[in-house]
Amino acid sequence: MRLLSHNMLQCIVPECTNRYPLAIQDAVVEPIEYERDEDEEEFDAEFVQRMIPRIDYAVLVATARSIGINEPALPDTLPDSWAADEPFLRTVHSILQEMEIVSGRLVCPGCGRVYPINEAIPNMILRNDEV
Repeated sequence: MRLLSHNMLQCIVPECTNRYPLAIQDAVVEPIEYERDEDEEEFDAEFVQRMIPRIDYAVLVATARSIGINEPALPDTLPDSWAADEPFLRTVHSILQEMEIVSGRLVCPGCGRVYPINEAIPNMILRNDEV
């Protein structure tokens, strides 16, 4: 599971009132290895520029730090000129697109529901008694 996905996930228990953000516990984080053609560009500034307004930046920073992603480091707050700051955009791209949580647990801050992550896929299926 990439941090881009995590940033948009929330608890799906119907009675839960504080669904976001899901905490990540016991995370095993690995870099994603891509096989690229020589002509293929791996960094897409436009993609990152489109995604930043859609994510909760404070949650991204807190989550990255909580699971040990300190390099590359994100600033605490979104820089004023972030859209034109290529080093910043590259850092965000790396954290959103090149790191993967391969196992661990997502934990709801409201109800405590645990969603396991196995083989980089969070299991968000509720039990029959939770529906």
